Amino acid sequence: MLKLHYINDNYISECCGASPSGELDMSTVKYGGPLGFCGRCRDNSIFVLDETDDPCDTKEKYEEQ
Repeated sequence: MLKLHYINDNYISECCGASPSGELDMSTVKYGGPLGFCGRCRDNSIFVLDETDDPCDTKEKYEEQ
């Protein structure tokens, strides 16, 4: 059965960093990431988790080192 995941702002496309256009096919996660249509390119793309929203990833974090 096909596992679908509705649009989630946490995923960005590998091709250009855009958000998905529609649902993501979560059955392909074990092969590199969910598959879906890129919102900018309008082509198939693998999506990865966007880690730029990490609350620990701040300027202060790097200044402490």
